[in-house]
Amino acid sequence: MVKNPKLTYYKGKQVKQGPILSRIVTLFIPESVSVDTFKKDSYWGRYNRFHKLLFIISTLHIFRVVRKVGEEGFIQLKSSYLQSMIGAKYTKASLHHLLDAGIIESDRHFIIGRKSIGYRIAPTHRTNVRLWLLPEGKLKQKMLSIRQEKQKAKQLHQSVHKYLKQCLYRVTLAPSFGDYLKNFTGNPYNTRLILHDRLHSAPFFNFSAKAGRFYSALTNMPKDMRSMLLIDGEETAEIDLGSSQFYFALNLYPRNSKERQRYYKALQGGIYELINQRCARPYKNRDYYKTKCIAQIFYKKTSEGIFWDAFKKEFPELAALITSFKKLHSNVDLAYLLQKYESDTVILDACEKLMREEIPVATVHDSILCKKSDSEFVAKNLEAAAFRLVGDKPVIKVA
Repeated sequence: MVKNPKLTYYKGKQVKQGPILSRIVTLFIPESVSVDTFKKDSYWGRYNRFHKLLFIISTLHIFRVVRKVGEEGFIQLKSSYLQSMIGAKYTKASLHHLLDAGIIESDRHFIIGRKSIGYRIAPTHRTNVRLWLLPEGKLKQKMLSIRQEKQKAKQLHQSVHKYLKQCLYRVTLAPSFGDYLKNFTGNPYNTRLILHDRLHSAPFFNFSAKAGRFYSALTNMPKDMRSMLLIDGEETAEIDLGSSQFYFALNLYPRNSKERQRYYKALQGGIYELINQRCARPYKNRDYYKTKCIAQIFYKKTSEGIFWDAFKKEFPELAALITSFKKLHSNVDLAYLLQKYESDTVILDACEKLMREEIPVATVHDSILCKKSDSEFVAKNLEAAAFRLVGDKPVIKVA
């Protein structure tokens, strides 16, 4: 893993940044794929054309992690994107060569103007990936210029968003990450290695203007990997706003509602567990029923399913308000509304005040990552920010 620690100045003080390699472009190639075979090919070996093949393989790995697509899922690759990167002349030829070699697979299905053909890595090549540094050339120049253009296009008008971007450069992974990575193989290994690169080699960030969310490599990181993060070389704590989507749904209630107080008490005791227990056949896997609860109640176009039925029976007034909102607006608007409540609380309120105190932080949607020495202060700020928006104290978890 390539590292290049830098020192920068922030608020007049010298601080250590995360390793930044703006000129380095890393590709992720399965260990089972022989680059030498491409080099020796009479056509692809000439003029380093095989770089185009490696680019497609690496893109499938990166898109799978960023878009959170399972290993069996297909990644839609727009031909216009591939043509802009590797040239129209080589796009079809590259895809056909990789398909014929059995390195990738295709769903062979597209709808003009709606769906591109999907591709995925073939099962025999879903092995651990290795880092392959792209040498100087036209492809590298294109990738670097696109990286720079994207950064410029993401205008961060709020000072707190600029601050969060600056803080990303102070976040690193513990030196023991290499040993930790040895515990994984296949896709779990590849996901962690790719996220390590997106944190260290070229810090990735994005901003959703509609939902107000701030995205980075941290937002896709598995929890066990986030526990290894350091800020300025110091161990971190994660301050989490418990059951945030359900908590912010309190704002849908009218203030004179009798059900609201009962719903708030359920939040304090564990809303996911309550809904799961009310189902005819409760599930044991918390991550599963938590995901299903949120999807069925808030995100589905038409609320339905066993968790929705249990929720509707337990909280009929709120269920009616959610149904009414979706009819007047849409399920997408409801999701954006709850996410906006979350970002207003976590970023525009809590993090804005932490910025004034010069406390380095990073956000993972409804949680704040900070130094362990700052965790108590950060937790109090997050709790106060949520109370100002909703009017009831949230459940704050420190991990």
